[in-house]
Amino acid sequence: MATIPCIRCGAQIEREFKACPHCGEPLTDFLREYADKPIDGKYRIVQRLGIGGMGEVFKVEHTFLGSTRVVQIIRAQTSSSSDAHERFLRDARLATKVLHTNVATLPAFPALPDGSHHMAWACTDGQNLPHLLNQSATPLPRPAF
Repeated sequence: MATIPCIRCGAQIEREFKACPHCGEPLTDFLREYADKPIDGKYRIVQRLGIGGMGEVFKVEHTFLGSTRVVQIIRAQTSSSSDAHERFLRDARLATKVLHTNVATLPAFPALPDGSHHMAWACTDGQNLPHLLNQSATPLPRPAF
């Protein structure tokens, strides 16, 4: 049986599993395909940052440049929906127009051979906004409706 490394605990697991039997990390079709080969020939998965209904987000290493990036994937099944695909492309187009030191840049958003699309973002270290807001000593005002 062919195995791949779990992206959370590193244990070798069979590709057919739905999750790692050691740590419970979900194993998606996309992860089965790219756990042991680079995404788009250049991004090696380091860690999954999130998973949702439309796709997944991974922290990756650019294999040629050695830099850290974040890759956002829209699944092939979702990508085949014209509404979801248009929304993804609209988000990518808008993201390429935002140039600010406090916003990650989006240099690429190509398609993959299976029909899925991805956005390759510059990676910025730090806390995510929900975590930062939860740690704030001063609660933010609530809007009046």
